[in-house]
Amino acid sequence: MKISACVIVKNEEKNLPRWIENMKQFADELIVVDTGSTDRTAAIARESGARVYEFPWKNDFAAAKNFAIKKAKGDWIAFLDADEAFSPETVGRVRPLIKQIQRENKRIVGVVCKLINFDEDQDYKIINAVFQLRIFRNTPKIRYEGAIHERLVDMDAAKHKNLSTTELVIHHTGYSSSRVREKLHRNLDLLMEKHAGKDDGTEDAFYFAECYIGLGEYEKALSYAQRVVDSGESYMGREGAEYHQLIHLKIHLGAEDEEIEELFDRAMARYPDMAIFPYDRAILAWEKKDYAKAREWMEKADALYAEEQQVIREDRVVSRLPRICLVRGGLLDAAGRTMEALSSYVDGLKRFPRDVSLFQKVYKAIQDAPPVDIIEILNAIYASEKDLEILVAQLKAFRPSPVLAYYMRKLPAEEQEAALLYWAVGSYEKASEVLASELERAMDALVMAAKNEMLAKESGESGGLQSEERKNDALGI
Repeated sequence: MKISACVIVKNEEKNLPRWIENMKQFADELIVVDTGSTDRTAAIARESGARVYEFPWKNDFAAAKNFAIKKAKGDWIAFLDADEAFSPETVGRVRPLIKQIQRENKRIVGVVCKLINFDEDQDYKIINAVFQLRIFRNTPKIRYEGAIHERLVDMDAAKHKNLSTTELVIHHTGYSSSRVREKLHRNLDLLMEKHAGKDDGTEDAFYFAECYIGLGEYEKALSYAQRVVDSGESYMGREGAEYHQLIHLKIHLGAEDEEIEELFDRAMARYPDMAIFPYDRAILAWEKKDYAKAREWMEKADALYAEEQQVIREDRVVSRLPRICLVRGGLLDAAGRTMEALSSYVDGLKRFPRDVSLFQKVYKAIQDAPPVDIIEILNAIYASEKDLEILVAQLKAFRPSPVLAYYMRKLPAEEQEAALLYWAVGSYEKASEVLASELERAMDALVMAAKNEMLAKESGESGGLQSEERKNDALGI
């Protein structure tokens, strides 16, 4: 059995090395189709041993991907983008799973994997989790369709089936903050080109709305989002996203409470097993200080989410977890269940260690405990060196303490702030001395900079005068 890993690329010299390293862990060959790179993308691919092909870009993702498939010699194909890779925990399962399918079930022609979208510009904050068909048999009957939002189509689908699994997880960073606007503009241009001169209907209305929302053009997005909901259409693997999209647009644009509640009712009638809608209702009720309603919806949502995590479809809850944990903790606090509230805040902070609101809730709850107990709790949340920098930054928002000193001393020497360290351990006189010394050095630097600026100005004026004198001499004046 042979596996081909395929990718189409353009100016991906930053991401491609990670893709190559990831694919080499299970694939027998790498197929890289370059659609017009002007950087070292193609060279990096060739140096890795990949087979590299040129394909002129035609504003058609399916065409480029199908070209790559035709070049693949493997029995199976794994088709990931350059900014995607199987997670370190699951990449080792790819080949054994395909081998097992090859041996035991000839009807299975594709593997649907869990794909988690991360924002690497916001400390890898989770955007959402979806399921997509990314591994499939190499057969002429299976090809991509669609210039944009392309999808795999099996011409013998009636005879075949796909395996959906949470055992293979793909990490994707393509929708990170620094890149998402460029992609949305590109997608919008392709959608407009596709529908030029004809009605854009409901086929791509969801994607039009998604582009306009991402670009902040909410009024334009609204009509498309409304059209999808009114049509009754849903998107396989993203069921419920159409209502979620419309509800949040209505909230953002200030729709009446009754209209929003009616939409929530329709969404929950259509998708009674989805947790995202009662969670959002709980958050809205909390913001309106209707704590009884918030508690009711939160309990319903928690029960649904426990079951929903076993379902193969988009997880929109995961990006809302910081807010959900804050509201749940607030409700528990209000009910006098302090330790359960703290547990909710800690659970959210473990998933989102940069969240300031969650950290403040946790630290305020534990700041009067003995330092050794506080450190034990924080160590369970912030484990890596990267986490350490985040933690120190969070602690600086509170009064200096031995806990801050403990973590600050773990930083590289050049990042430690001597005055703050002394203050944190109660050496106020020493802290004052250090601050005074730092202030004196800063003042000296300012004075020196001012002197240098004055000298430079005087030198320039003098040079200008001398030049004028030389000019007059030359003219004989």
